[in-house]
Amino acid sequence: MITSIKRFLKGKRWARHLTFWIGYTLMMFAFNLWKSGKVQLWGTVLIAGLLAATFYCLFFLMTRLMDKRTRMQALGLLMILLILLPFLAKVYITDVIPAVGGRIQKTGVSFKLNEFMQNYAISFYRVAGYAFMFFLYRMRRKAEREAHALEIKSLKAERERANYQMRLYRAQIYPHFQRNTLQSIITRVKQYQDDTVVGMLENLTAVSNYALKYSREDVPTVFVSKELEFIKSLVELMRKEAGDSAAVQLAIVGELQAQIIPPLCLLTFMENVWKHGFFSASHPMAAKIELRENRFSFYCKNFKKSISREAKEVDDGGFGLKNIQYRLHAVFDNQFNLDTEDEATTFAVKLTINY
Repeated sequence: MITSIKRFLKGKRWARHLTFWIGYTLMMFAFNLWKSGKVQLWGTVLIAGLLAATFYCLFFLMTRLMDKRTRMQALGLLMILLILLPFLAKVYITDVIPAVGGRIQKTGVSFKLNEFMQNYAISFYRVAGYAFMFFLYRMRRKAEREAHALEIKSLKAERERANYQMRLYRAQIYPHFQRNTLQSIITRVKQYQDDTVVGMLENLTAVSNYALKYSREDVPTVFVSKELEFIKSLVELMRKEAGDSAAVQLAIVGELQAQIIPPLCLLTFMENVWKHGFFSASHPMAAKIELRENRFSFYCKNFKKSISREAKEVDDGGFGLKNIQYRLHAVFDNQFNLDTEDEATTFAVKLTINY
């Protein structure tokens, strides 16, 4: 209730409500002045205050009746209000109003209970009708706002899906070119019998073929064992580039069973290290995979390398991680955690999936 009052006062609605009640009071004063000829404005203001209090109490209880969590409480308060309100109104009219200098009936006229109850019933039902119409108006406005917000959210999601699909299609162009080019290079290098370069190119070709295959096929998940085959090939490439096997550390704990992940998930993490990271024997990249029957976790930490302004301009803007986040949510809903630690000299990513 306090939150609703704060929101009401913070906006501009209080000014509209105040304007309405001032106009209603003046209209009621003019009508009674025309009808009886002797009406006090201050007394009319005090009566309008009673009607306004009744109006907002009824409106508040109507809103609480729509909420299952507060329905029984609101129903009880409504019953208490219906019982106590006639007595409170009588005390207010006969004692409070005269005590503050107000007057709503002619001097010397005695108070009649049956006349009061008749006027009270008419006024109560009129105010209750106003409160109900205002309640319906507010509910309609709320439904319209929620529908508008849902439409905007739907359009935004559709736009994001379209952008994601377009970037994914563009990302498929390079592996085609890469695979064909690597195959030509391997053929030529074999003529010179350079086994080291041939091994590196064969590993790179295997990784590229895997990436090309699963970037084209609509396969939501693969077994972790399948992904690890090409992760190991990529690790060998990185070690060859660094010139030291200690520069790239990969630890696998647990047993491979039926654990699944989206395809190219781990490959994207390792590719980001190769693209943005720096690894050597003194500054190794450390990756750890833990395999359990109902849980999979991956952790990778690497040192950063300086990025030139030109490289920043062509950077993917974190598309790889966003891509993974999108696909993880599509497969596992909220049964995963993907966290990153971006520090001055190091970057770490941790993925945990609960099956």
